[in-house]
Amino acid sequence: GSRLAYKIKNLKLLDISLNFYKIDEQFKLYFADISLIMPSYGKIVQEILLNGNSGIYKGAIYENAVCSLLKAKDLNISYYQKHNRLEVDFVLETKNFPIVIEVKSTNSKSKSLSTLASNPMDYGASNLKCLKLYEKNISYNKEKKILNLHYYTIDFIDFNALFDELIKQVNSANSSSYVLSLF
Repeated sequence: GSRLAYKIKNLKLLDISLNFYKIDEQFKLYFADISLIMPSYGKIVQEILLNGNSGIYKGAIYENAVCSLLKAKDLNISYYQKHNRLEVDFVLETKNFPIVIEVKSTNSKSKSLSTLASNPMDYGASNLKCLKLYEKNISYNKEKKILNLHYYTIDFIDFNALFDELIKQVNSANSSSYVLSLF
């Protein structure tokens, strides 16, 4: 059936199985149809956006769009926030490990993602993969263990099968073969 919104729950820990660690009382709502964001903002914000000044609203729009794309892939999605200081936008459950995802509407750094990547055991994760979605080129930060992908790649990724292979290809000398393997 059709949905108006997705209820994405916070997690106690970042470990498999995510359903066991979901906190029912803590959740975010995302529109199933991205076009519903504009009416929810009200007339003043709508005018600001229509005049090309997305400002602080750009992040929420991108995050909502990514949520819709992930849900279309029928993925088990949560988010993770600890003590209002550390937060990542999405956590996906795969067969072998959780994948934490940070959506950035600019090229800004993701302190929370870097913290999780460097100290996964502090957050209950024995095996964790980190992904940043943004507008830049595909890359892998070996030091921080964060895979950086452009938004458009979401539709082409099988998160259960390809994550480790993607990192290998990004690290290879021929990054064009990586892009081709997604299609």
